[in-house]
Amino acid sequence: MADTTIRPFRVDVPQADLDDLRDRLARTRWPDELGGVGWSRGVPVGYLRELAEYWRTSYDWRKHEARLNQLPQFTTTIDGANLHFLHVRSPEPAATPLLLLHGWPGSVVEFLELVELMARLGYDRYGVQGGDVGAFVAPEVGRQAPGQVVGVHVNALVTFPSGDPAELADLTGAEQQRMARMQHFQEEMMGYSHIQGTRPQTLAYGLTDSPAGQLAWIVEKFKEWTDPAADLPEDAVDRDHLLTNVSVYWFTATAGSSAGHYYDTAHDPSAWAPRERGTVPTGVAVSLTQDVAIRKLAERDHNVVHWSEFERGGHFAAMENPEFLAGDVRAFFGGLRTR
Repeated sequence: MADTTIRPFRVDVPQADLDDLRDRLARTRWPDELGGVGWSRGVPVGYLRELAEYWRTSYDWRKHEARLNQLPQFTTTIDGANLHFLHVRSPEPAATPLLLLHGWPGSVVEFLELVELMARLGYDRYGVQGGDVGAFVAPEVGRQAPGQVVGVHVNALVTFPSGDPAELADLTGAEQQRMARMQHFQEEMMGYSHIQGTRPQTLAYGLTDSPAGQLAWIVEKFKEWTDPAADLPEDAVDRDHLLTNVSVYWFTATAGSSAGHYYDTAHDPSAWAPRERGTVPTGVAVSLTQDVAIRKLAERDHNVVHWSEFERGGHFAAMENPEFLAGDVRAFFGGLRTR
């Protein structure tokens, strides 16, 4: 019989792990690099050394651990996997429950500025919001449970052409730029995905053993995927917020398991099989600086009833522009109640 127990959880990283992190950072063996190449070959050594030193000497994990513990946390077992989640109840008795889904290299840390298995928690009707991988998962939740999901809201949605030239025949200038952005991503920025999708276990040894390696692996994405107006990742996302996210991966040693998702998806034919068009009302928030979603392709696959575009912020909208994202989620679900 399946274990459906919901267990309270509290973050409590042993002091020995904190000491070990600082010791490993102090003993990092740094590579050489070519001069004048900036970020073109990956994270610059000078930048990463400075950020790692801040992580080692100035960043206060206990402060951010306490903040995480201000939110009710739990674990439960679903399909044999131990699932960690936050369960934050709204003060409004008639509020619609909202399931928030993150992707990689995100974590529940993404949603600290926005504050939310639903049947097990007793919710018969709820909304779903997801970004990155969550933008794939959220619509699938709607397909699997259309009677329970009142609406799906996504950001960082990726829309793939079917191969029919007619789909791309009359794109606007802005949409043509998004297609070019997707092509650039596929040609120049997918090294992480190929490695995680083919050899996640080999990658895990380096990232699980070296905090500098884990830091570089994640911080590169916060450079490449955040608003291009930001010169450095911490210009887009608060430096401590970024390091809290990296610390979660480090202290839980989940570089391998999080990369494993890419392997499972790449080797599962059903993950890319055609799906019926979603029927659940769907809202899409699009970053004008980073996203690649094309509206008519989104409407081909989803029941899009809400479309918004935002100029400030990129892929990590929940961390870069939480005010907009929270407002857009409210507007979308509020509109559903009046429909």
